[in-house]
Amino acid sequence: MTPEKQVSPAIRILRGERDASARATHLEAATRKFLVTTNERKYMSTKTNFKRIALVAVAALGLGVLSSVPTNAAITTGSIIITTVDGTGSVSTVGNSDSRTAASLTVSALKGAVARDSVTVSVIVKSRPTGSTAVPHLLLKDTLTSTAATSARATSDSRTGQVRATADGTGVLAPNDTAVGSTGVVVVDSNYATTAAYTAATFLVYLESGSGILAGTYTFTAIVNAFDNGAENATKVTTKDFSIVVTAPAADSKVANSANSTAIMSQGASWVAGTLSDSTVAVSATASTDVAAVVRVILKNASGSTAAKESVTATISAGTIGNGSNKGRSVVLAYSSTSLDLEISPDGTSGTAVITISTPSVKFANKSVTFYGTGAKITAGSYSSVIGASGIGVWGTEFDSLGNDLAGGTDLYAFSSDTTVISSYGAACGAYDTTLKVVPCTLTGVKAGTANITLRDASTVAASTISSAAIPVRVSFGVATSYKVTTSAASYAPGQPGVILVSVLDADGKVMPAGTYSNLFTSTGISTNMTMGTAINGTLSSASVTTASNPVASATKPVVTTDPVMQYYYYMPTTGGTLTFSYKGGSSVPAAAQVSGTTSATITDNAAAALAAVTALATTVASLKTLITTLTNLVLKIQKKVKA
Repeated sequence: MTPEKQVSPAIRILRGERDASARATHLEAATRKFLVTTNERKYMSTKTNFKRIALVAVAALGLGVLSSVPTNAAITTGSIIITTVDGTGSVSTVGNSDSRTAASLTVSALKGAVARDSVTVSVIVKSRPTGSTAVPHLLLKDTLTSTAATSARATSDSRTGQVRATADGTGVLAPNDTAVGSTGVVVVDSNYATTAAYTAATFLVYLESGSGILAGTYTFTAIVNAFDNGAENATKVTTKDFSIVVTAPAADSKVANSANSTAIMSQGASWVAGTLSDSTVAVSATASTDVAAVVRVILKNASGSTAAKESVTATISAGTIGNGSNKGRSVVLAYSSTSLDLEISPDGTSGTAVITISTPSVKFANKSVTFYGTGAKITAGSYSSVIGASGIGVWGTEFDSLGNDLAGGTDLYAFSSDTTVISSYGAACGAYDTTLKVVPCTLTGVKAGTANITLRDASTVAASTISSAAIPVRVSFGVATSYKVTTSAASYAPGQPGVILVSVLDADGKVMPAGTYSNLFTSTGISTNMTMGTAINGTLSSASVTTASNPVASATKPVVTTDPVMQYYYYMPTTGGTLTFSYKGGSSVPAAAQVSGTTSATITDNAAAALAAVTALATTVASLKTLITTLTNLVLKIQKKVKA
């Protein structure tokens, strides 16, 4: 440790005097400052307290003054509340005071302790559909209050006068009473109570019946004015908008519905009543104002009513479309009646014209019209290989130089190479068959034999310019001597559709002309040893058979044949095996043919086929194994000889 430094007594005395002197000087200053500060604080505290006392006195006086004014001496500012719920309606039902569809208007306010404090309620039209004169109608639904009974009074005077007019309590409305329309006012008060109270009332607002109600949105403004002790206070006016949306009945809808609307085309200068589907139209392309076809457009709305009214747009890629003087390649026409006829005319343009028809809500399927030029080619084909005294033997189609099918515009004539067999020579063929897309030609048979038929575009060779290739047609006057039952295939998969064909033959074994043979089989018809599936065409168990040629396949007659046959179209059995058809000739054929017969087809069995494949594979494997063993033995022998 460092020894404590010694200080002489003289120095300590001198130092002590200085310290004492310094302490004395500081003590005096501090004492004075403390006393001055303390006095100032006391003074300020006393001053502040006086101010506080004064403020309290003033506040108390002020409150006393305020309390001297009557409490709630008017409708309280900001207490007026308007609550609305929009309404709905229908042209066919609006006008009935129906709480389920009417708009709701609730008005409430806090009135003072003055008997004549009240609010008035009025409703005015802000906007409504063009042409409508409908005005709002009020129905007092209920009165609402928490401190006093509320009354609603009706008046038709001016607003200030209304209050005076009802000051005696007259004209009070009870719930479900009808109030005034848009030209009047309803007063809402609290039975002129002399105490402060909430006053409120709820009204139903609807449109007066018979006042020009149209579909659309009606917007109204509710106006609530405050009357303080009977005097209107313009600073407290409160307003609020609400609406009633009126819809038209579904039957009156002007919107077209695609499911109910139609556009149907028929060939000719006028539309054919009762037409259910489009005609196949083919007309000469030579320019003309004559109407070649008509499309009738009928617009209906979703309810099936013909009230639908929408503009119709029609276009055509060749020719013209429209009505009256408004025709062209593209037109927009007004639809103002229950139907609209669109007339089609040629303008010299050949080809197939595509027609589109639509409205703002509906687009119809496209239609087509063939505008053809001069015939350039006739294609003929066999319709039936054999006819009797009369029957369709051939069919034909005519095309122009552009390859357009003249379709309904085809005029064909049949010419026989041997009129002693078929007498038709320059005979007009029939009308265009829209299903087969050909013109069938009915021929007249004279005697048994065969004649070649040529089709031309005129009734005389000299007048015709084009002709078809010759088609042979046989004439038969024989009798049914036998029949033949065959199947369309030798085998079928389980459940596969298949056809059983029956042909009737003459004494020469040739197919007889189309006809009905009421007892070709005995009463049991054709029976089977397995259960057949559903019949698509014909009944196997029937004794009667009707034969016909079938130049074009159809859903019920899939086999194409020009020989007249009967086609029984069935789903085959669902199990595998040999399907046998058994039958016996009936009285429609000679006794020699009234014998039993059978025809068979195989129904493949997938499981049996798989088993057969496995068995064959096993046999092959066994053979390979034998060959491998033989080959191995041979190799061993060779090895032994090499070692020797």
